Amino acid sequence: KFDMGNVLQMQMTHDKPCLICDLSTGQIMVTTLECEDLFEVGRDTGGLVQKDLVGFVHPDDRDSFSNVMTYYLLSEKPKMESECVRILTMLGQIRRVAVEGLRLVGTWWQLEFCRISDTAEDDIVMQ
Repeated sequence: KFDMGNVLQMQMTHDKPCLICDLSTGQIMVTTLECEDLFEVGRDTGGLVQKDLVGFVHPDDRDSFSNVMTYYLLSEKPKMESECVRILTMLGQIRRVAVEGLRLVGTWWQLEFCRISDTAEDDIVMQ
């Protein structure tokens, strides 16, 4: 028996940090283990599923990230070009990543993250 979560999980690339998100709500639906590692999700936190993606974006980048997500949500484009953004991990680390996306169906997108090393800001703890 397949439920929607299993179907979405099978759509994902499993060797890279990626997730499936409903861009209309920001809700994360499914993630890979690599994505959970990138966001430093511990077993006690319950994971990223059901959480708001924008909440993991650095406060200084949230407006521009939300604008980009809205653009792709409203456009008919099937693919999201690479966008650089800072994320906040569950342990308070700031990490720079490039985000690319692929529209799956309607408002559901698969987003893939690629960490960008930046020695000036890499793994700085948010105060």
